[in-house]
Amino acid sequence: MRIRAGMAWGNCRVCGKYPPFPGHSPPPEPEPPEHNIYVASSWRNEYQPLLVESLREAGWSVYDFRHPDADDNGFHWSDIDSDYRTWEIPQFRAALEHPLAKEGWAKDLAALERATVVVLLLPSGKSAHLEAGWAVAAGKRVYALMPDGVEGNPELTYAMFNGLCETTDELMGELQVLSATERASPPQPDTPEPIVCSPECGWCVRDMPMMASAWTCHRPCDLVTSLKQLLKSAGITLPDDDAKEPSHE
Repeated sequence: MRIRAGMAWGNCRVCGKYPPFPGHSPPPEPEPPEHNIYVASSWRNEYQPLLVESLREAGWSVYDFRHPDADDNGFHWSDIDSDYRTWEIPQFRAALEHPLAKEGWAKDLAALERATVVVLLLPSGKSAHLEAGWAVAAGKRVYALMPDGVEGNPELTYAMFNGLCETTDELMGELQVLSATERASPPQPDTPEPIVCSPECGWCVRDMPMMASAWTCHRPCDLVTSLKQLLKSAGITLPDDDAKEPSHE
């Protein structure tokens, strides 16, 4: 049965051109992801608590390595050995295998993996820079916040970052632009390649609950072609049919 434009169903709300298949509705638009921010910095950086507080007050979800949990004051090497500053390589190697060190790193790594944005707050040391480099390689957005300026030591590798900010307000502006952009163009979920039943039809939707992974066109006149493709992909051979395929009208 052919369904012509102008019938009671009206045109498809997805493509706005062809009549929809019964029960067809456009897929819901995905919500933009909530940003989790990882602040990479030093224990000696006096700006770190202030930045964490400012970001949280602005509504962001922020990981604080100084207080990973409400009753956790973070990992300290002194928890393993008060003389850690005198270690040689063998002691350092052994300390990295200590249960407290493993637990502390596991919390930081899990927060890094959850994060969508990493802020490298300067001045900071080797660990924070390693975390920022890991985030760049993982495809996360990374910003350097430099409240004390360049400090006479510009770094060429900072070209990897998405931005260099001098003030917290400037960083907030970058984050607001990022969120506004994602709300306007939210990332699309991964989907299988649709079965396109004719050259001019590219708008296909899941309309076959009995075949959850199958795609079929929302235009009923293309169901025959779509079903033939599905059966063929499943290894089911159909007898030759000289009947002319229904045309789009």
